[in-house]
Amino acid sequence: MKNENKLIAEFMGYELLDGTDGNCYRQQGGWEILMIDDGNGNTDFPYDTDWNRLMPVVIKCFATVDEYSYDDINFKLNDALLETNIDTLYRGVVELINKYNEDNQLEENKNKLIAEFMELPTEVFKQSKTRHYFMTEFNSGSWYEEEELSYDVSWDWLMPVVYKIKWLEDLEVECYEDIDNGLTNALLPQTYDAVVEFINKYIEE
Repeated sequence: MKNENKLIAEFMGYELLDGTDGNCYRQQGGWEILMIDDGNGNTDFPYDTDWNRLMPVVIKCFATVDEYSYDDINFKLNDALLETNIDTLYRGVVELINKYNEDNQLEENKNKLIAEFMELPTEVFKQSKTRHYFMTEFNSGSWYEEEELSYDVSWDWLMPVVYKIKWLEDLEVECYEDIDNGLTNALLPQTYDAVVEFINKYIEE
């Protein structure tokens, strides 16, 4: 249960403290240190046995279901709640979070693909030890970590990509027809997917 409880804690926004062998967390902006395992079999994250700790996770899971359309897992959570079965509910929560993390990783990879296509400047900062991308915004700009790239959720991020694609030389209109379909229907997810598909094909050629 230790790894599953760590998974849930991170989903709920708890931050892992460096140098604690993955055992100590604190809430974002908080000071209290919480332990996955105190060495005696006790935990500050008893999601698998404590309804009061698990139910806020379920609430966040339902919000995630609405965003990502995990209908099959949603049914499992509802059935477990109606049966008042904490074990089944806990397993359903873990399944949903694993699926959510997997999908988020896919989106991160797609956003990195777009950032590289856009030739954004990159820098690895010593403090975070992660790659950052510089996004120009108006007359200045900001550095963003990989998971903060927002092409999939923001027209402000995505439209400059569409502009660059449209101004590539020696391209027929058919090459970005799917992008145009997304634009003319004002559908961000469809436009985003079409942009990713275009870039993948463009790189292969």
